[in-house]
Amino acid sequence: MYLAALLDLYDNSIVGWSVDSRMKTELVSSALKRAIHGTRAKKGVLVHSDRGFQYASKEYQSLLKKNHSYAA
Repeated sequence: MYLAALLDLYDNSIVGWSVDSRMKTELVSSALKRAIHGTRAKKGVLVHSDRGFQYASKEYQSLLKKNHSYAA
């Protein structure tokens, strides 16, 4: 099992997560969607990742742009 989690660096709370049996783009995209819908983040949010292929995918990058977030 693989876990993708997004942490709020302000208070270290988990704001988005997803679990899957395979490490694929849908795993990280699902976690990001949960974070977006579960928080009231404003435009310009920075999202840090390990820059793996899942995070560099067109689907994930498109999701970031659509929600006015930036990869760092």
